Amino acid sequence: GIDGPKIRNEHSQRMEKLGLPMDRVILEPRRKSNQFVLYNEIDIALDPFPCVGGTTSMDTLWMGVPFVTLAGKHFGARMGVTILTNAGLQELIAENREEYIKIAVDLATNRARLKTLRHDLREKIATSPLMNQQSFTRNMENAYREMWRIYCSRWLKV
Repeated sequence: GIDGPKIRNEHSQRMEKLGLPMDRVILEPRRKSNQFVLYNEIDIALDPFPCVGGTTSMDTLWMGVPFVTLAGKHFGARMGVTILTNAGLQELIAENREEYIKIAVDLATNRARLKTLRHDLREKIATSPLMNQQSFTRNMENAYREMWRIYCSRWLKV
């Protein structure tokens, strides 16, 4: 978190060096009571890389905030891709850093598109494969059966 003054100062200095306008940056301490309230202050979230947000990214969409992700090379770096694909938001997936920046800037500068995207985001997520527990469970059961079948076929060959 950024609760201590030393850490807050280090974060501020780093952001200033990167050219961020500090009059537009809000550093909030980590408090459980802020967990979902702060989403009301966010227009667009940026999925970090190479380690992505995962559950936080899901929370972001559920709270009506779209996020931009960079497709990584391994599972841990591709969770944002899976989430956005299943949410029907493939246009927010970047294949490289330049595209990541372009998608974020385009979304930030096109207020009408952002408003449209955010308008029914929670409903879109609620009706997406991300929230279809029955389908997820069936797929998981099928995966377990297939793993067991493969294991048994190898064991019986020995």
